[in-house]
Amino acid sequence: MARLARAPPRSASDCGPNAPGRVGLNVGCELTLFDQGIMPGRTFGHRTALLGPLYFLRPVFDIRLNRLLRRLGRSARDAGFDGPLTYGSGTWESVDWSRFDMVGVDYYLDAGTRGDYRGGLRSLRRWDKPVLVTESGCCAYEGTREAGGGGADIPDWNDSSDRRVKPGYLRDESVQADAIEELLDVYETEEVHRAFVCMFLEGDRRYSDDPERDQDKASFGMVRPPSLESGLPPTTAAGGRRRRSMP
Repeated sequence: MARLARAPPRSASDCGPNAPGRVGLNVGCELTLFDQGIMPGRTFGHRTALLGPLYFLRPVFDIRLNRLLRRLGRSARDAGFDGPLTYGSGTWESVDWSRFDMVGVDYYLDAGTRGDYRGGLRSLRRWDKPVLVTESGCCAYEGTREAGGGGADIPDWNDSSDRRVKPGYLRDESVQADAIEELLDVYETEEVHRAFVCMFLEGDRRYSDDPERDQDKASFGMVRPPSLESGLPPTTAAGGRRRRSMP
């Protein structure tokens, strides 16, 4: 935030002269976890582990979060940015969207949201603002559809010099492709203004023919990270995504 406040004034038209009216600013992502000071925990991992046990304190965390978001929005305006503002909220966060131009949510399809995924999107319309899905996607192995955003948690980090994936997870790119196609169908029929698929490339998770070293299947990336010998081979999901686009 301090860097934003010190930045030279920039209008939205300055940032995107070739895309008038289409440059916005996302002031943050799931800050209860990624920022220190909203909830206890020295690291992101500590805070993530505490989210469930401390869920009863969520109203307190929301007060702190919204206080920070007010400061971030004010800093953006003070720096001269005049385009639309939003924030990439977690589903556990209750954001005061009255100070933003667009509602933003990181919204994965998983065991917890599948029962009323569309209803969750519709509930955001009460703010009478455009709704953005700022993050969604799926990994590429059997069973990951039920894991949603937690699908990337299967690597074994015990030996950083020999990074492996826990056994028992079979690579299946069609799972990723089908999940993204289903999500895009939902967004097109539920008046979602824009949706951002996570992600194009996750560079630190490399593909391997060895299933126990195939970190790419535990990635949200739609292309495999390049090796020295190759370019950017697309996954099945990337092929489907090229055939469609949202306006």
